[in-house]
Amino acid sequence: MRPTVPALSLAGALLVGVLAAGPAQAAHEGIEVTGLTQNGRLVTFLAGSPEHVTSTVKVTGLKGELLGIDYRPATGGLVGVVRGDDGAGRLVVIDDSTGAVPSSTPLLGLDGTQVLLAGGAFGVDLNPAADALRVVSDADQNLRILLSDRAAGATGTTFVDGALTPGGRQVVGAAYTNSDTDAATGTRLYDISAADDALLLQDPPNAGGLVPVGDGLGLPVGAEVGFDIATRGTSNTALVSVVDRGRATLSVVDLTTGAVVPGSTGTIGTRPAVVDIAVPTTR
Repeated sequence: MRPTVPALSLAGALLVGVLAAGPAQAAHEGIEVTGLTQNGRLVTFLAGSPEHVTSTVKVTGLKGELLGIDYRPATGGLVGVVRGDDGAGRLVVIDDSTGAVPSSTPLLGLDGTQVLLAGGAFGVDLNPAADALRVVSDADQNLRILLSDRAAGATGTTFVDGALTPGGRQVVGAAYTNSDTDAATGTRLYDISAADDALLLQDPPNAGGLVPVGDGLGLPVGAEVGFDIATRGTSNTALVSVVDRGRATLSVVDLTTGAVVPGSTGTIGTRPAVVDIAVPTTR
């Protein structure tokens, strides 16, 4: 997730989490990660060696603040949410190879009015089962955005779901498990709480209920947090990002205990810092 800073001026850090048995190194080694930096660039690195950035490209064509990014399993493309100067949200598609934004769609409620994005930091993640984008915030906002035209509404139609409860947990990151296109697999939504420095289960997602997982992450969780979960076969590896003293770190988090796997934290090798992360999906 990430705080609301200018779209081309984004800050953050990475922390990686894993739901897997066995060594932390084996759990996240080889997973490619796309990071969004404080100055609006997309950087690429492997989760097992975040200090080595392999590519970088500047995001162009945005008007407003880029609040978060994620890959869409149905297409493999990168999408994001932007907040304009008037507070209204837009759904954008980003070419991760060039940084260009080929399409931008306003977020409209069921009554046709623009949806305002409330909060200072946001979590953005794709629900692979519904092919819809979930947006949560530190102001307890809980939104669901359609990514294609369907009976329920056109692309960009936004459902204002139940407020996050209990409130005040300052949710700054969100990620779904089982990010694939297999209709037979279910999915669960996890959040990161800055107020509690903890992993939360959002259940049910549309109602906004928050359930603590474990006793805390043990990380300096602030507003600038990136969070995603990589799915490889039946294994889910949770990636979380945080910024501490101007540098971003990447760590592995056990989704069962809610704690960082010992020895898994590494520094992401780029400045300005990474503020959000997304793991590419395969169609």
